[in-house]
Amino acid sequence: MANKLDHRQNEFLNFDADVNGEVARFVIDNLTHDKLDVIAAALGAAVNTTAQIDNETIALSNTEQSFVLPANTKRFLIRNRANNDLRLSYASGGTATDWVTIRKNAVFEDVNFYTSQTIYFQSSNASDVIEIVTYV
Repeated sequence: MANKLDHRQNEFLNFDADVNGEVARFVIDNLTHDKLDVIAAALGAAVNTTAQIDNETIALSNTEQSFVLPANTKRFLIRNRANNDLRLSYASGGTATDWVTIRKNAVFEDVNFYTSQTIYFQSSNASDVIEIVTYV
């Protein structure tokens, strides 16, 4: 395991190889989460962070599905429980044109604050279970 502490951004980066030898990057940034609490409080949202877990089943292969993030989401994580890649986009139709590929066994994390946001995703296999963890 190789660890690096970046003092400029107050981030701890952890680089671990998974079972396939690929490297996953996890970022823990308490400074950003503190700033989000200040923004949320200014918007009248609760400052405490509560996790919510949702499991969405892919109905049809290679067909875009959507998920509405809860109001005032501070961050979210998404992954495909199955051993398959997942396409993610922030725009309807984006999983066919502009997307991020979340490789099998990887977790994607977005630490932006969303008052309202829909995410779109698709997998090449029907019945894959997509795990989404949101923090509000």
